[in-house]
Amino acid sequence: MSAFCWFWRYGTPDVTYSFPYTAQSPTSYKQIHFENMDNVEAEIKEIEQVNAQADKRTIGQDLFYLLPWFAQPEWLSEPWMEEVMYEYQMSQALSIPLASDIYSASAFKLDCYAIITNEINAIERHEADKHGKKQS
Repeated sequence: MSAFCWFWRYGTPDVTYSFPYTAQSPTSYKQIHFENMDNVEAEIKEIEQVNAQADKRTIGQDLFYLLPWFAQPEWLSEPWMEEVMYEYQMSQALSIPLASDIYSASAFKLDCYAIITNEINAIERHEADKHGKKQS
């Protein structure tokens, strides 16, 4: 969901991969042979480990910039992510609560909304930094 937020905002790059293929790892810079999604997921785990040691970027931001080096971003996208993103946008734009109270809210939706909020905040900080503006 984290990377989906960034691709939702900026669009998906035009990259095409088809199993099996060889691509450069963004973590080791070595050429890696990708046989299937298990290999892609292993590379994503490497990125997650590097990201856990960084304090400036979210995992969504790292995957937004690094995923196209070795995989098609669409491979990580699932229909439910788009649905949750639309729900989030509508709930924010129209001030519609997620549930009547916190106890009746879906834990899954709460987690998704927290991820989306975190990534949108990171996108806004990224844009402010990119354009030399300070956020208040």
